[in-house]
Amino acid sequence: MEQKSVNLAFPFHSNHHVSEVEQRVFNSIPSLVLLLSEQVDAYFFNSVGQEYICFNNLDHFAKNWVDLIHIEDISLFQIEWEQAVSCRSPFQLECRLKHRSGAYRWFLLSAKFLDAEGEGYWFINSVDIHETKQYQQNLVQCINAQTNMLDNSIDCIKLLEADGSLLHVNKTGCIALNIPQGQDSFGMKWAELLPSEIRSKAIYALKTALKGKTARFRGMSGEGSERQYWDNLLIY
Repeated sequence: MEQKSVNLAFPFHSNHHVSEVEQRVFNSIPSLVLLLSEQVDAYFFNSVGQEYICFNNLDHFAKNWVDLIHIEDISLFQIEWEQAVSCRSPFQLECRLKHRSGAYRWFLLSAKFLDAEGEGYWFINSVDIHETKQYQQNLVQCINAQTNMLDNSIDCIKLLEADGSLLHVNKTGCIALNIPQGQDSFGMKWAELLPSEIRSKAIYALKTALKGKTARFRGMSGEGSERQYWDNLLIY
């Protein structure tokens, strides 16, 4: 038996009517679609939204649709939403929405006010980005773990681009090269931070490393009584 999507045009929320043609259009969208009246009451969930939320929960979320949003994301959402409603301006943000299982998934939520023959409504479209968001979060954790590991080393460790530009320098390296600690971006040429008398050695070592060979040279940093001597090892 074919299961039809339900048009949730609750009379106590809105006088909006969603035609069968409109329902088919909204139900063909492979993301969560929610329609709100000008008074921001929910009156329609598309089939993807109904399946995600669970039909038995639709009555509650039609009255309190903001309850779908994770408590940690609600403050930012409210700021964006209140601004959008007051100006009828579109907005977009990432937030977690509650699944029928009770778990939350990350979505890219977009809201836009549309005029329909003098009777406007809010079109809310939420695209599932959970896997992408998890990948980003895992990547950030790996980068932070790598940074902490490098900073705990007493060696001067630098990550370079192929052209010799600095990608990252650990804490010890920042001290040795007189780079402000906690700097989020680098980009300067590594060789130019070294004393002039060893820059040619550094450039030659970098060219050697780019050929797949381990390069090594004796170097130094600092001036006068603060001068330190290093055994530089470049690995590509």
